[in-house]
Amino acid sequence: MKPKRQDRLGREIQRQLGEIFLSLSRDYDQFKDKFLSVTGVKLTPDLLEARAYISIYPSDNAQQVLEQIKAMKSQIRYLLGQRMSHIRRIPDLKFFLDDSLDYIEHIDNLLKKDKQDDN
Repeated sequence: MKPKRQDRLGREIQRQLGEIFLSLSRDYDQFKDKFLSVTGVKLTPDLLEARAYISIYPSDNAQQVLEQIKAMKSQIRYLLGQRMSHIRRIPDLKFFLDDSLDYIEHIDNLLKKDKQDDN
């Protein structure tokens, strides 16, 4: 069972990262036509590392966008530190692609295809 502080801090980081990505999508051309959503943040028990799961829509070049986000990690961490000055140490950020929406869409397409084959 996760401690309350770990869970609460993870939700706060998730919210703040979402706002940071919203501002980045206005300022940087590589994120202009993309919808970036932080679907979850998992913190290590020592609160020194945060794993952020990012959903990118449209997902045609999601891996490339994720690599650009990873390249901007220090800038994103700095912006997060400015927004979360109430905590002593900002966790190291690690970004991962959350492709659950693509998986759901794939399953939906398979079900539709199976339904059409039955008719």
